[in-house]
Amino acid sequence: MIFLRQNRSLLRDALFLTGVHLFLHAVSLAFSAFLTRRLGAGGMGLWQLITSVGGFAMTLATAGVRTASAFLCAEELGRGRSGGVRSAVEHCARYGLTLCLFSGAVLFFLSDHVAEAALHAPEAAGALRILALFLPAGCLCSILSGCFTACGKIRRLAVIEIAEELGSLLFVLLLLPARQTRNAAQSCLA
Repeated sequence: MIFLRQNRSLLRDALFLTGVHLFLHAVSLAFSAFLTRRLGAGGMGLWQLITSVGGFAMTLATAGVRTASAFLCAEELGRGRSGGVRSAVEHCARYGLTLCLFSGAVLFFLSDHVAEAALHAPEAAGALRILALFLPAGCLCSILSGCFTACGKIRRLAVIEIAEELGSLLFVLLLLPARQTRNAAQSCLA
């Protein structure tokens, strides 16, 4: 069961999350500088185009699911039904995964067209398909983020966000050396 802490300080939690997000943005900036050196200007431009399309697909896939999760979990806790938090998260997961499957399918099956018509880089279609496959994971992270925020589990949320960010960066670092190629599209795919 999830219980709301009675001695919770909203200001302290807000400052803590602000610090965590500043740290994550600094890590992201350093990683972008690394990618720029590794991929070159052309590869980084292609990477930005791919992530822009992926970000749009993620926005469609998670349309309001974090807010809905936070609201429904807070409502259940406010009514003294801590057991209802699980039900709220399950309903949000069904809603979010339905959106993700639709959005991911659209991106996956139209990736060739989007890569050619919008990005003018047909070789980016493979990277778009990979992004489409990871949409459900992003959706579930958004749902849990909303739940942890509503339940006052800010430290747990921060640990998960840091682990998610660092894990994905380490994964990319492991994959990039495996592709010793000058082709920007293959590096972006890695």
